[in-house]
Amino acid sequence: MSYRLLLILLMIGGIETNPGPVKYPCGFCEKPCKSNQKAVACDECNQWFHAKCMGISDESYHQLGNSSTSWFCTNCNSCNHSTTLYDVPLSNNSFSLLSDCSSHSLDNTTSSSIWSPLLTSSPKTSNSRVIPNHQRKGLRTIITNFQSIKNKAAELEVLIETTAPDVIIGTETWTNKDILSSELFPDTYTVYRRDRGTDNYGGVLIAVHTSLTSSEIFSSKAVELIAVKIDLPNGKQLIVSSFYRPPGSGESYLDSFKEDITSLKQQHKKAIFHIGGDFNAPDIDWKSHNVLSGNNIYPKYISESIVNTSEELGLEQVITCKTRGDNILDLLFTSHPTLIEKIRSLPPIGKADHDVILCDAAVEPVRSKHQRREIFLWKRANMDAIREEIKNNYKECDNIRDINLIWAKFKGMINDLMRKHIPTKFTRSRPSHPWIDTHLNRLTRRKNRAHQKARRTKNNRDRNRYNKLKTSCQREIRLAREKYLQEVISEDSKRFWSYIKHQKQDSSGMSPLKGPDGLLHSHRAKNHL
Repeated sequence: MSYRLLLILLMIGGIETNPGPVKYPCGFCEKPCKSNQKAVACDECNQWFHAKCMGISDESYHQLGNSSTSWFCTNCNSCNHSTTLYDVPLSNNSFSLLSDCSSHSLDNTTSSSIWSPLLTSSPKTSNSRVIPNHQRKGLRTIITNFQSIKNKAAELEVLIETTAPDVIIGTETWTNKDILSSELFPDTYTVYRRDRGTDNYGGVLIAVHTSLTSSEIFSSKAVELIAVKIDLPNGKQLIVSSFYRPPGSGESYLDSFKEDITSLKQQHKKAIFHIGGDFNAPDIDWKSHNVLSGNNIYPKYISESIVNTSEELGLEQVITCKTRGDNILDLLFTSHPTLIEKIRSLPPIGKADHDVILCDAAVEPVRSKHQRREIFLWKRANMDAIREEIKNNYKECDNIRDINLIWAKFKGMINDLMRKHIPTKFTRSRPSHPWIDTHLNRLTRRKNRAHQKARRTKNNRDRNRYNKLKTSCQREIRLAREKYLQEVISEDSKRFWSYIKHQKQDSSGMSPLKGPDGLLHSHRAKNHL
């Protein structure tokens, strides 16, 4: 009888075989949330709760698990009903899916380590594999204030490797005509720039992955604004713009910005608009779209102009997480807010003080398929066998008089020998940076987790831990890249010239040369140097 009772208790999970501290206690009844029980985790405090204790029905539970809807416990807040689930915004709900970018969002459509595990009845181990650009259905965009991109090329390469963005919207690039885009970005991105020109500060850019069909459609002369068109299926278009408002600019600067965006909207009436950048507008409450009262940093008309422009042009600002200190400076305006699936902040690049904003949108651009090439591995070729067979078979061409037939016979013989005695391999479907290894990827993920925790807890201890990891990560990244370049320069000439080829901006000829007045691009100027 005691054996049967013990067996029943073990089957229903009422007894622990190895008693100890409860790993996932319910925030209501304090009993453990087991893998065979229905439970949900609060996206604010990460506390687990039994669905039964919270009064969640089976239908609602499955609805939560199969959607991107966030769930908050009664201690943190009320339930957040997302437009993703109902497709109708609730006017009485002051909370939205994007109300806290540091919380754990839920989505069963991606396996990237950027996002938190799915909402299930038990904790799941997240998959750290980054989905390549050509395999992703939606559009991934990064918005960041570089504060000099030329000194952060190594950190940018790691960010691209770990997030695989389709579009990068950058501000304060601090670049000029003497700095080539190929020095800053890998050859898998097409870079559109609008440098300030008057000094070595400011500047905006948009980098689009080469698998997308893109073209520059506008570069403002009055303000730091650039716009790029990306093709979507069925003849539709996505207009991506990058904008930077200098802190010392006035009302006329924003008026010019409004005129440029209005003109773009009139020219592309059916297009989807994404306008991102650093607006330097910390005095706006984006939950209520009202200008804050009190000791504002900038004149009131600056904030009012930005709010009025977004309302008049039918644009909605979707970033609500703090991007620099306690302020929201980096913004993203869109004409289709329901297409925005997830937004999250990442640690700044290098020593910049603006967080990187990562946005996933349900926009499927036209992607060109990556063509894999077959490469012969000549170092592993059996050259003795090739010479021997050529020696035995070349006399077959002696009895042929037609030169075209002789060439066809000889060419076919060589191709057959290559297939027979030289192994081959196919190029990778996703280009990679050889110096970014498992150690750097792991260190980057640790830094990202420390950044999210420091943002959430606002604890000095967590902040100091993040700063140490940030410094260590930056040092390891730069050392790894320098070591790789030293190996490329000193050991293998083929690798060296391959690296030089990828750094070129021109399709043929010599790379730009440095002259007395800067870099020389034309062939005539290089010749007279």
